[in-house]
Amino acid sequence: MEGMIWWSLILSNLALGFLLATIFSWSGTTGMMAGAKTAAIIALLLGVSLDLGFYSMTTMYTNPTAIFVDVIAYIVYLAIAGGVVGWVMGMVKK
Repeated sequence: MEGMIWWSLILSNLALGFLLATIFSWSGTTGMMAGAKTAAIIALLLGVSLDLGFYSMTTMYTNPTAIFVDVIAYIVYLAIAGGVVGWVMGMVKK
């Protein structure tokens, strides 16, 4: 934990939340389930893209199984975040 750079982690998560809010706003996505579904699709595409890029150019991943696990974890993480963002956006529109 002492190796973590907290301000960077916080800004990263805020940027991701704003990205989801922007995409949801453009697509008219509101509600918890709609937000979770949309975010899960974004997470799948983004996670596969980034992880395969890291796999091809670094030694960060030693086998493809790690990529699969990381993508699944990212989908769950972003689906939860997307559900919250969609829920809040639905509350604001009311």
